[in-house]
Amino acid sequence: TVNSTSIIKNLGKDVGDKSKGTVESDAKQVICSIENADGNKKADSIQCIRDNNASKPKRLDHILEIRAKQQDQLKRNVKSTRQQQKKKRQTIHSSFNHDAADEAYERRRNLIIAEEKALLQQKQHQAQQQAQIQLQQEQDRAQQQALRELEEMERMAILQQQDVEYQEALIRDQERAQKQALENEIKSRREVAIEQAKQRLVAAGVQNNSGITHDEGAKGAIGNEDTIKVRLLMPSGQRVEGTFSAHHAIGLVYDLALLVLDSEQLLWNQEYISQDIQQKHGVEDSRHKTIGSAGGDSFGYNDARTGWKQIFYSFSLVTTFPPQSYDNLNVALGECGIGRSALLMVLVESD
Repeated sequence: TVNSTSIIKNLGKDVGDKSKGTVESDAKQVICSIENADGNKKADSIQCIRDNNASKPKRLDHILEIRAKQQDQLKRNVKSTRQQQKKKRQTIHSSFNHDAADEAYERRRNLIIAEEKALLQQKQHQAQQQAQIQLQQEQDRAQQQALRELEEMERMAILQQQDVEYQEALIRDQERAQKQALENEIKSRREVAIEQAKQRLVAAGVQNNSGITHDEGAKGAIGNEDTIKVRLLMPSGQRVEGTFSAHHAIGLVYDLALLVLDSEQLLWNQEYISQDIQQKHGVEDSRHKTIGSAGGDSFGYNDARTGWKQIFYSFSLVTTFPPQSYDNLNVALGECGIGRSALLMVLVESD
């Protein structure tokens, strides 16, 4: 039995893995039959087994051959199927109308090109519209900026014009105020000068027929022994006679002429208003002078006359025969060469 089993296993090694189980199964059956047989038949059984085992490889080869044939048949079937499908496709492709396909392809291609061209034109049109909108917006902004600049320039011009007008009005107001102040000052100085001239004549006791001033009881009344009769011929033709003393300064005669000219309104000096302020005040005003004595020795008539020229028309006293002008107002009448009676013309320089 052991030998039979070994033989059976050795035989199983010679076959493939797929037939090994079958051989072992057959071998077990044989062994069982051997064990159950009669001992006498042992040798015959062993021989039978050997014959059986000898036929087993033939059966395995037959099985393998059948399987190989089945695989080859399967491969041939697959190949045949593929060839049939290929022929079918070739048949379908060969029967297909290539001209119609080309025309359809061309139509599709032209349609795509037209759509792309239309899309491109639409994009270009949108881009142009956007560019035009941006250009219009920039132009609008530029116009608005220019308009704002123009309005600002106009506003600045108006402000400058208003400032110029304000400055001109201010200058005119200042000139009017200055002119009014100067006129008031001139008026005040004239009044002071006239009043001082009256006071000097009264203080000196000068008598005249003009009715302007006369005070017989005044200090420094004139005595009969040294009287001098002076007749003034005014520009209006009026004759004014005054009685002076020989020691009186000729400036008192100028005072009398000043009062008569003022009564005739011939003393106003228009040029005084346009002179420089410092120049106007450069000469000391006669109202700051102390009124002198009856003789007028301590009073500076020349300075007073200089002040008169700033507020009155300049005037002078002259004689026709002999022609002579009396410009030094501090000289006494007795020293001027005037006799007991004299005729003096009053010349006003109104030009």
